[in-house]
Amino acid sequence: MTGTEVPPRERGPRPSMDERIRDRRVAVLREQGRRRLRVLLGLVVVASLVGIAWLVVQSPLFALEGLRVRGTVQASRAEVREAAGVEAGDALLFVDEGDVARRVEELPWVASARVRRDLPHDLTITVAERTPIAWARRLVPAGVDPAAVPVVLVDRKGRVLAESPTPPEGLPELVGATLVPDPGRRLAPVGLARVPAALPEALRAHVSAITASDGALVLAVRAPAGGTPPAGEVRLGAPSALARKGAAALAVLDVLVSRGEHVRYVDVRVPGAPATG
Repeated sequence: MTGTEVPPRERGPRPSMDERIRDRRVAVLREQGRRRLRVLLGLVVVASLVGIAWLVVQSPLFALEGLRVRGTVQASRAEVREAAGVEAGDALLFVDEGDVARRVEELPWVASARVRRDLPHDLTITVAERTPIAWARRLVPAGVDPAAVPVVLVDRKGRVLAESPTPPEGLPELVGATLVPDPGRRLAPVGLARVPAALPEALRAHVSAITASDGALVLAVRAPAGGTPPAGEVRLGAPSALARKGAAALAVLDVLVSRGEHVRYVDVRVPGAPATG
């Protein structure tokens, strides 16, 4: 025997298949446990942040203290504040600006409302008001003096804006309405209320009343101060092509005024061929 012989290395027993499966299961369970722990810690952090945010939002740091109202002329600031539906102490960050605007726009005079948060404590409501374009008389009960019955102001879309003890100066009366409701609702027929806005502004200055009867429109002509109106009435006919009919009527009235003449009526049912009589 030459040299030194190296004895064969002793090998331990190889782990059985069951032991390897068991070790793998233990490793998997440990990893699952770590994942659950990470998820739990994440949920705890999120819940803590939400709780802190809730406390901050509900705290006096962002409580409503001041409500500013801008743009009102006819509607009162008190009406707007009441319609807004918010109170001092409300959480300002939770105030729904759209809901507040919609509630304010239900007021008869309000055409639109914009709501803005002014952090940390204020809310500003800016309104644009409607403009009356005509008036209508309520049904006068038998035996009652018409002067004792209030009239209503109406905007270009037929919305009743308010009651007035006397007719407003410079606005035409709407005659023939089938429904004259309370403020905030629409007069019927709505088409009658839309006639003034469809006429030329210069013509509206001549008109004292607009009557709807059997589907035809007639304008009563206003007398100038200390004078005689150039025509008793303007016959428009059907409520169509009102801008063209109005322009034709205005042209005829201007000629009559310049000549100092007076006619019983101006007929512009055919706007291209006006007639007088």
